[in-house]
Amino acid sequence: SAGGAAALPAEASESGHCRVPELLLDMRTLYGEPLFGSRGIQLELRAARDVPPAAISASALKQVLLNLLRNASEALQPGQRLVVSVLPLVNVDGRNCLEIRLVDNGPGLPPERTLDPLSPRPTSKGGGHQGLGLSVVREILGQWDATMLCRSQKGTGTSFQIFVPLEQSA
Repeated sequence: SAGGAAALPAEASESGHCRVPELLLDMRTLYGEPLFGSRGIQLELRAARDVPPAAISASALKQVLLNLLRNASEALQPGQRLVVSVLPLVNVDGRNCLEIRLVDNGPGLPPERTLDPLSPRPTSKGGGHQGLGLSVVREILGQWDATMLCRSQKGTGTSFQIFVPLEQSA
C-alpha cells in the first residue's frame, strides 16, 4: 500500500510530473471516509477527461492537497460539502497551467485571514495549524512555479484555486 510512503521525503528518482485526476481518486480512497464521510461531509470530485500531466511531483501535490482537505474537513459541518474540480487548461502569465479548484460551502475564513490567507498566523481554531498549513502549501507550490488564489466569504464558503504549470520552464 502506498499509504505510508506519502510521509517520506520525495525520492530523487520521483517523476516531476503527475496525473492529477488519478492522484485525487487515490486521495479520496485514502482520506474520503476518515476526513469527510465519517463527519457527514460530502466530498465530490470533478475532473475533465484527458487532463495532461501537471509539472509537479505527486508527493508535493499530495502534501498540498492533504493540507487543504484537512483544513476543509475541520471547518465544515455535517451536511456541508467540498467540491474538488480539475480544469485541464488555463493560461496564467503566458504559461499553460492546469487548475485544481477546491470549493466548500462552509463558514468562510475569518476576514483578517482572507486579506493574506497564506501568511502563517495563529487561528481561532486552536494550535495555529491552519495558518501554518497554508504557508507550507504556498512554499511547496512555489518550488514548482505553481500559484494559489484564495477567496472566502463569511457564511458562504471558501474557494482555493491552484494553478500548476503543465510543463517546467527552462
